[in-house]
Amino acid sequence: GVVTSFTTDSGSATPIAGVVQIKASPKHAGSSVSFSGSANIVLFNVTDASNNTIIGLNAGNLAMSGTTNTVLGNAAATALTNASGNAIVGSSSGSAITTGASNTIFGTSSGTSITSGTLNTICGQGSGTGFTTGTRNVILGTGSGTSFATTDSSNIVIGANVTGTGGQSNSLRIGSGTG
Repeated sequence: GVVTSFTTDSGSATPIAGVVQIKASPKHAGSSVSFSGSANIVLFNVTDASNNTIIGLNAGNLAMSGTTNTVLGNAAATALTNASGNAIVGSSSGSAITTGASNTIFGTSSGTSITSGTLNTICGQGSGTGFTTGTRNVILGTGSGTSFATTDSSNIVIGANVTGTGGQSNSLRIGSGTG
């Protein structure tokens, strides 16, 4: 049969001379993806009405009510509910964040334990995995910040595999072997 209309998330597209134009088509996209159509054009949108941009297979959460989150990566930020202002990049990164806000997380499997922690900056594969509700931590380096406890806050860790010390806040650790 002949297609007479292409229904999208917002509107529909009608073929002209048997052609419907698709402007963009990613292989995988997260919960904020939608298509809109007008005339014979279908537009691909990756930012939702709440200014969330989520791209990646199984990334984000369809039930999310948070705003201004940017998520990029396979299975990244899968638990987001009412979180806002997060920038999360990397496969499985920030996967437990539900209500945490203003976190910046870069690196595969980084920040995976954070649930409601806020204002954390984490950069490095597998880093920042030790705390859930801690705030204002700065963790730079692959495998760093993995030993912090649930609420540890205001720590600065710089260097690969500088794990930190559980139960400690307001600490500065630079270089391998500094805990």
